[in-house]
Amino acid sequence: MGISVDSQSTNSYVNIADVTNTPGILLYGGIMNDGPYTICVKTTVNDLFGNDDQTSTSVITPGVYWSVDSLINIGTANPPYGRIRVDVKSLLSNLHGNFRARFITAGS
Repeated sequence: MGISVDSQSTNSYVNIADVTNTPGILLYGGIMNDGPYTICVKTTVNDLFGNDDQTSTSVITPGVYWSVDSLINIGTANPPYGRIRVDVKSLLSNLHGNFRARFITAGS
């Protein structure tokens, strides 16, 4: 499955990808910040070992590409993941950033 989003960040987190697969899911891709302002990306995962809602936050400055890696540990969670969620928001209040997100998913 492919996920493609061209959008603008807001003052609060907005979900751009949320995939679930009980046997395990992989999410590949990333976000390009092609706007003039910094954005913040939050990745939340639930692993298959009972670790729920573990979060990683990344700051992406203008002109930078950020890639998601569903094969790394996030918090106390370990791959494979049963759920992966990606959210984006503006880092600075009322200064909205433009971004392009492209993801593909694979599940067992």
